[in-house]
Amino acid sequence: MPQIDFDGANSAVKTDKIQGQSGTTVTITSGHSLSGSGASLTNLPAANITGTLPAIDGSNLTGISGDMVLLQTVTASDDATVLVGNSSLLTSTYRTYKIFGSNIHNATDNAHGEIRVSTASTVHTSNYASCRQWLHETSGNWQTGVGSASNNRFEKFWGQSLGNGTGESSNLELTLHDPASTDNYKYILCQTVNTDLSPEHAMQFSFGCYDSGQAAVDGIQFYASSGNITSGYFRLYGIK
Repeated sequence: MPQIDFDGANSAVKTDKIQGQSGTTVTITSGHSLSGSGASLTNLPAANITGTLPAIDGSNLTGISGDMVLLQTVTASDDATVLVGNSSLLTSTYRTYKIFGSNIHNATDNAHGEIRVSTASTVHTSNYASCRQWLHETSGNWQTGVGSASNNRFEKFWGQSLGNGTGESSNLELTLHDPASTDNYKYILCQTVNTDLSPEHAMQFSFGCYDSGQAAVDGIQFYASSGNITSGYFRLYGIK
């Protein structure tokens, strides 16, 4: 039964349905608002949803138009290593994933950018194979290199030489295919542009493989051969 309680500031109207007289619209007058949970609200017109949205976990979104879905953003701040991805993000939802790194700065001059992979939340320090090709601004010639005999990382994978001076930085685009698959080895492609004014600007293309079994990859670890990553942004996308 409808009920009206009068108790000053605690006055309440209790009813099962609010409907304007003769089908008219119920209006909340200026200076007043409705409050409470909106969990049961449905069919809200998109045009009527305005204001600032909170941070949204892209991994929970479905039916989004476009080819790339942002899943994670990681900000480096004087870190020895930066891990991008986890088992909840690198899944079979997407067959291809991209990681973009921007404005990456290193504490030590002329260090090398290197990569390792994680499976079952364990970062591996062996069983890698890699090769790279790079072009220096001053030489103008393509040069080729391979990973070290130790095979303990993708050597010099995202930067042949990283500068730590003002304006010197590294930027990268990494592609990872089928990380959640358990029936193939994991291959990574990466292209970078980086600046170390001694010697010069450089562009690099790298290929790497973690060739110890077919375990699902749940993370990509970035680090430098010497010194911490002082700053930089890493963004993980799923490719539809």
